[in-house]
Amino acid sequence: MLKNLPTQPRLVIFGSPNILIQRPEETIWRTIFNSVGEQDVYDNLRRSFQRGQLTPSQWAYQSSRHLTNVGTTKDIYESAISFNGLKDYAQEVIDEIRGWGGIPAILSGGFNDLGLKVARLTGIEQIISQATPIFDDYGKFERVVTLNCDYNGKVDFAKAITHSMGFGLEECVLVAEGEGDVALGTSMPSIAFGAHRIVERACDAAVGDMSDLLYIVQGTSIGTEENLLERKVPHTVLIGN
Repeated sequence: MLKNLPTQPRLVIFGSPNILIQRPEETIWRTIFNSVGEQDVYDNLRRSFQRGQLTPSQWAYQSSRHLTNVGTTKDIYESAISFNGLKDYAQEVIDEIRGWGGIPAILSGGFNDLGLKVARLTGIEQIISQATPIFDDYGKFERVVTLNCDYNGKVDFAKAITHSMGFGLEECVLVAEGEGDVALGTSMPSIAFGAHRIVERACDAAVGDMSDLLYIVQGTSIGTEENLLERKVPHTVLIGN
């Protein structure tokens, strides 16, 4: 592993199942709002979130309430969480982690059903996701049940997972993707994966694609875009995902 990253970490946490799969870069929330013709509402809610006027839980509640009011269906949701298989080298990355006795896990601020699909496909056994939708008997969207496992809340969940297994955060590695991973990225050894600069600066290293990540988990120091030895982002929550 690279400097500042533990060799053969006990647990490798993927901050989103999107890291491992081929699907559009936009969030599932945005995809659903687009599907029901409510892009403007999504943008307004997002702006309120970015300004700190809504907490992550409030944002999810108001978003789900609006999707309920416009008659969103389970078919629309299932279409939004669909994807075109794993990225190249994704299974090799998971297998390599298992090969040294490590545990791959998903700790996501997104929808649980997507994480479960990816877990079934890759064989990942440890998964926690923030949002689970509830549908009525007619397949209509009712609400979203949420856990506070994004932004600062993701740190608490990571500590709970690692401590329950007898590990410390310093023995594990986060593969970070979005701004919801920044707080956790500054709290443990971490690698930014194809991420925005603000996420890269929170992490110890940054890679551009799955083949680069495979090099790292194989214990090789090549293939990284940048080794960020000094973190430049304080331990604060960043609103904007």
